[in-house]
Amino acid sequence: MTNPDAKDACKHTSLYLDVSPHASKAGFKRPNKRQRISAATQEGRVLKEIELLTCKELVEDEMAFPGPLVLPGDDLAEDPESPPQDFNEWRDEEERNPVTQERKTIYIVSSPLIEKSLSKMQAWSVCSSRNSAKKQDTEAVSPPDIRDIVEYLSAFFYGMDVKIFKQPFHWQKWDSYEGAVLKSSNTEKRIGLRTPSEELFGIRCRASPDGVSPMQVNLNDVLDALAENIPSDAHSIMILLDQDMYEGDGDIFCAGRAYGGSRIAAVSKFRDQPLCAPRDNGHAWPSSHCAAYI
Repeated sequence: MTNPDAKDACKHTSLYLDVSPHASKAGFKRPNKRQRISAATQEGRVLKEIELLTCKELVEDEMAFPGPLVLPGDDLAEDPESPPQDFNEWRDEEERNPVTQERKTIYIVSSPLIEKSLSKMQAWSVCSSRNSAKKQDTEAVSPPDIRDIVEYLSAFFYGMDVKIFKQPFHWQKWDSYEGAVLKSSNTEKRIGLRTPSEELFGIRCRASPDGVSPMQVNLNDVLDALAENIPSDAHSIMILLDQDMYEGDGDIFCAGRAYGGSRIAAVSKFRDQPLCAPRDNGHAWPSSHCAAYI
């Protein structure tokens, strides 16, 4: 099916790589190139003989490191005085989990398999919002394969091993609840999450407050289950969920949470589905870097 608005769609022919004009109105001033290079060094200043993991030419390349747009409503627009984090502050973080020869592997856990007893849960990973993007605009987009995610993380965490956790987790019934979509987000039920060690954890779930997802699972409960299954050689372990998540009663949703000191993380892929994206004028990030839009 062809999008009737396609002929009028912006082609994004020119990129805008600096802060937007709104940045100055918000009171944000972007650090200059020298300040940015200084922040990436152990010495905190630019020396004649300087060694950077990222070469100086790339740091100065706007295509490699574009500026934050600072558009209305962005975090930096709301809090332009938020202190930046330089290399030394990042390195000296007290809760940092050290990388050692014994623990240098990042494990990625696929979304748990759904048992037949909880087959109604299959619908939880399907976007249900009426305000979502048009289906014809997203038909060509396939969900990322876990092997692609591993490849990306391997490049990001250069020098560390990134592996798929081979032993599957399973969703199953906890009690009599069979996974039917609840009518109110104020009502919580529990489903079971069975780990590779055959332990069964009760995971709270509820209807989504904003209606984008049919149901959500509680990320803290998921992390409790994950924490009991950390391999001995793991630097950290992350579980990817097809389902939407929430953390507390006041949350609309929570895309993910990592506890570095505990070496665990949970990330939901649900809201990254193009169908879950709100309708826009074609300039949602990263297309917001279009010069015509700015």
